[in-house]
Amino acid sequence: MILASAILAGPLAMESNAQASMAPKARVGGGGGGVVAVPLDPRLDPDSPEAKAYAALMRRTREIERDLRLIQRHHFGSIRSLERREIGLTRLREHTDPAAILPMTELFDDEKPDVRSAVLDHFATLKSEAGDTALAWEAIHGEDEWYRARAGEHLSERVGDPGEMPARTKAVIAEALLGQNDSAAIAASELAASMKLYEFIPLMATAQVARGGGGGGGRDGTGDLGWIMIGNQTSFVSDLVPVVSNNAVGLDPQIGVVSDGALLRVHDAVVTVYRTEVHRILVGMTTPAWGEPTGSMGFDAGTWREWYDNEFVPHLTADHEPTPQPDGADTPALSRP
Repeated sequence: MILASAILAGPLAMESNAQASMAPKARVGGGGGGVVAVPLDPRLDPDSPEAKAYAALMRRTREIERDLRLIQRHHFGSIRSLERREIGLTRLREHTDPAAILPMTELFDDEKPDVRSAVLDHFATLKSEAGDTALAWEAIHGEDEWYRARAGEHLSERVGDPGEMPARTKAVIAEALLGQNDSAAIAASELAASMKLYEFIPLMATAQVARGGGGGGGRDGTGDLGWIMIGNQTSFVSDLVPVVSNNAVGLDPQIGVVSDGALLRVHDAVVTVYRTEVHRILVGMTTPAWGEPTGSMGFDAGTWREWYDNEFVPHLTADHEPTPQPDGADTPALSRP
């Protein structure tokens, strides 16, 4: 999970989204269950400084998680006293260690809006790369629409210029666009569009289409998924079985069927899902920036990529070039198209 990489500086931070998706998952915390999945590099030497730093982070996370659970039990949940809830929020804000971000992203998901909003406010006040990455994560994966919108607003306020967004924060958006979760891909597209992160246009173009594979029809993964027959079936008597009784005899006919025609067997299937919402967001993002309608490129990621490389990027570069003035002074263009 990309979120954890923002907590670890230096060599322990993940180098690419591909590594994150390939790494096995481990659960942070014990006893009552983990709080967030964290990628572990199987090639990591247990005695290396990176592994020791990771272990130290996990220890701090478990300690902080225990304290956060106590705060949750004594101050939140069904407790209605405003005074006690405010004390709990104050104690929550005291956890400024980056390791506290991991449990906070899941422990308070079922709390009332005042607590959940306070968690987002706390991430914003940290003014750190880890806090910004947590905001991006919640803006994409948050369960409620208002919660995702609030996280996105905080992130926009924190990152005034898209070029200033940390790489690991962008990795959270990239992971959602590359994943198979439709709602996450749509939310990531909305976040990229709202912040005018034009560098995500190729990924958004790819995210317009999600593909999934099919398997065998049998329980063991073998057999046909289905079949279609177009033809004629003719019945005939294939055998006669004599049936004998006292002073009586009879015949039991066995009926067979002869089929004549064509049989279509379906061994496997691939489902292609067109994410129309991502397409709508992509067109709404690029049309004003380009100055011309872009909907004609449809769902073809290759066409979008070619347009982005050969036309859109030069267009942005031209908009950012300084404009010569009569007196020789250069006036910079707008920072955003």
